[in-house]
Amino acid sequence: ARNTTTSVLKGVKNTMMLKFLLAACAVEHVSGFVVQNGRRGFEVRGISTPNFPSRQIATMAIDRGSRAPPPKKENLLVTNEKIRLQSASVRCVMAMKANEPDEMLGIMTLDEARKLAEEKELDLVLIAEKSDPPVVKIADAGKLQYAAERKKKANLKNSNNKDIKEVKLSYAIGDHDYQVRKRNAMKFLSQGHRVKCLVQFRGREQQYMDLGGEMLNKMAVDCAEVCSGADKPKREGNRMVMFLKPKETK
Repeated sequence: ARNTTTSVLKGVKNTMMLKFLLAACAVEHVSGFVVQNGRRGFEVRGISTPNFPSRQIATMAIDRGSRAPPPKKENLLVTNEKIRLQSASVRCVMAMKANEPDEMLGIMTLDEARKLAEEKELDLVLIAEKSDPPVVKIADAGKLQYAAERKKKANLKNSNNKDIKEVKLSYAIGDHDYQVRKRNAMKFLSQGHRVKCLVQFRGREQQYMDLGGEMLNKMAVDCAEVCSGADKPKREGNRMVMFLKPKETK
């Protein structure tokens, strides 16, 4: 049976969005913006249809995604009974204390390695599945997971900190502006960043591409104190580009 319903559609900002939402519903009345429970929206009086009831339309409008807490991070390590290998034998190592090398326990069957891990009250962790034979380690899986996450964060931090910096020049740049850009390039290089030096040309300026190459070569010579090398200037469309590489820090 058809019934008349009244709903407040949240998240609808204008009448155009409202028309799309109510395309499958026969609407009797649409008022302007109204406030209900401290939230603004459209008040809609419509007749629900069997395939597309008004209540469903209202739900679509106010659904702003799940508010459930984010899922917990899953353990990416393959451990204990979850280890499934086609190989009949594995190479087993024993994790030792910090700053000590792992102890090589030799080649044994997977069941023997599991039994040994149980005797030590530790986990059996799959390290290298594609090795011949596969490598497993007897260790605390929680500590391995924590160490792997810390290493991943450190690598990500280093990669973000040592990105490519850009210095823009002009073929007719003044001496003061050139000195400012040279100081910036040297600062970036001393921090361990690669520096992309470019000279951009507009319209008829492209006939001075040679001057742009000379400007880039001058920058490479002036930054030689903190630069380990520079690529040959090359043309990219209406730009001349050159990369400066920082000196490796010990």
